[in-house]
Amino acid sequence: RVDVAGMGGVGKSQLVTEYCYRNFPSHYGLVIWLNSESADSLVADYRSLLSDMAMEVDVGGVSDNADINKSTDEIVGEVKTRLFRSRVPWLLVFDNLEDHNLLNDFVPRGAGIRGHVVVTTRHIDSEAVDSHGTLMLGCFDISESLELLRRSAGSHNVDGEKNTLAATELCKMMGNLPLALGMAAAYMRRCDVQCVEYLDRYITSEKTGQTLYGKVENYSLSVASSVSLSLGEIEKESPTTCQVLRLLSFLGPDQITKWLLRNLLSSKKKMNIQLSELNNTGNGMNFLFNRTFMIGGFVLAGAALILPACAKDGRRVGLCAGLAAASLLILSTNTTTSVATEQQAHDEDIKRSASISNAISAFEYEESDVAWDLLKSFSLLSVKE
Repeated sequence: RVDVAGMGGVGKSQLVTEYCYRNFPSHYGLVIWLNSESADSLVADYRSLLSDMAMEVDVGGVSDNADINKSTDEIVGEVKTRLFRSRVPWLLVFDNLEDHNLLNDFVPRGAGIRGHVVVTTRHIDSEAVDSHGTLMLGCFDISESLELLRRSAGSHNVDGEKNTLAATELCKMMGNLPLALGMAAAYMRRCDVQCVEYLDRYITSEKTGQTLYGKVENYSLSVASSVSLSLGEIEKESPTTCQVLRLLSFLGPDQITKWLLRNLLSSKKKMNIQLSELNNTGNGMNFLFNRTFMIGGFVLAGAALILPACAKDGRRVGLCAGLAAASLLILSTNTTTSVATEQQAHDEDIKRSASISNAISAFEYEESDVAWDLLKSFSLLSVKE
């Protein structure tokens, strides 16, 4: 077991990802990447893994379909047993592990040379330092930071005396943090902005970044400032993409796909249509109620004028009062019937619109493609194809 530890944004997951690509399938026949922020996320990944094992990979010599509806303990135990019995070398990657005690529950015991474990974490485990090994990752030095900017942003945006000085100052302000530098390079490449101009924009954006700092957990202020700068450009270029990003903020950062973006946009559009229809229905109901009260008011006003003139005749008084009451009753009944009829028609329209097409429209395909390319170009998300 090896722990790769360091602050958020130094490139722990990227380093381990590169290790996996370089050693599969030459050294490992099976590489399993697990989202390890919580026990629930690990259980979900193990459940998915067991399903994949049953359908595609026979690592334990059992080819029949597994029962993925088992309890949590049964799921974890089944995966550990299959890994223990595996005839091929495997690698378990626990990405972004928060609680090292979870390893006791999710790692098979006695795997020997067939199985290896790599952990990425922000927290140093003293036991791992003593009994296994811990690779501490820090930020770049200034030469590495400049090289990253030059390669990622394009040499034409970094070369030259003024740009080099600006790049050096930018690296210092960002603390040579790879994540912040990568976002800065993506911005310069996307917007075709030289480093001198980006530095000026970055300094201005620091005020906005201060407001985001508390929301960007476990990352430095330089990341928050880079995010705020990129968000401003995304809002200008595509407000829809900014809305997508707001929706994605309620979800986990892993397994972001085009399918997810398309369905988010489609669901949002349908919800807006239904809200608009509800507002229109509400306006119609208000009109009916207002008309009822207006006519009812005229009836009562007329009765009030007639009653004094007929006060000497008791039968006329009773007749007028009965007429006013009957008029209000009839109006109330008609209003209730009209509201019920309109509500029923509205419900049928919603059902009809939902049944007409649950498919994603061509326009929504185009919008999701634009959002996908834009988010990738600014390096705000690690997205999966």
